[in-house]
Amino acid sequence: MEGNKRGGIAIGGILSLFLGTPAEARPVLRQTMNFSRLPMGKNNSSLFLRGGVKSFDAYAEGGKSVKIGVLSRAFQSPVLPQVAAAEGISYEPVVFRTAEEMLESYRQDRLDGFLFGNRLQGYEPAAEFDSNYLRFAVRKGNEKLLDQLDIAADRLSLAEPQLLERLYWQYHIDEDNMPLILRKPERQYLAEKSRLRIVVPAKERPYSYLEDGEAKGILAGLAKKIGEDL
Repeated sequence: MEGNKRGGIAIGGILSLFLGTPAEARPVLRQTMNFSRLPMGKNNSSLFLRGGVKSFDAYAEGGKSVKIGVLSRAFQSPVLPQVAAAEGISYEPVVFRTAEEMLESYRQDRLDGFLFGNRLQGYEPAAEFDSNYLRFAVRKGNEKLLDQLDIAADRLSLAEPQLLERLYWQYHIDEDNMPLILRKPERQYLAEKSRLRIVVPAKERPYSYLEDGEAKGILAGLAKKIGEDL
């Protein structure tokens, strides 16, 4: 097996999972690999901090540099510095070879947070960014395998257009305990509001409708969830 800095795991040097678009691949990878036409999976970068999104303000007020664990061979987010600057915090990256070592260090309170591709159940994310899609990368000269992968992807997209989103939510999102992740301007806006008034349609089942004078449906449920989280 072999890996690449930008993407995932290579199988026998013939087939890889690549994170991002083909244009983002290193030149040497573009010279040796061809990429599937359609994405095969979804990946987000998640920043986990103790206390979740609410801890941003505490770190910003304290002025202390935050220790963030990152993986040496994993995708390094170019957006993380922008997120830290927008939240008014400084951070010190601490590099680990494996996710197990990084998580163990976090559990032992040697880290304030860590960066990981996708969410982890049992850990509360403070921010999400770098939404990317996974593609197959096939060694050049193996057009038959690439054609088979493209045909399979075409059939899957026709049979279930929302497959990637469904799988992401099924395996990476805990809907019952999913926190509301807000950016600093959003948190500041809501802090100034003691009450929010939200308008929803009255006759658009199942999204929004009135029943016995009370708002029901998906949008009403979302509004209730936002109220609980705030």
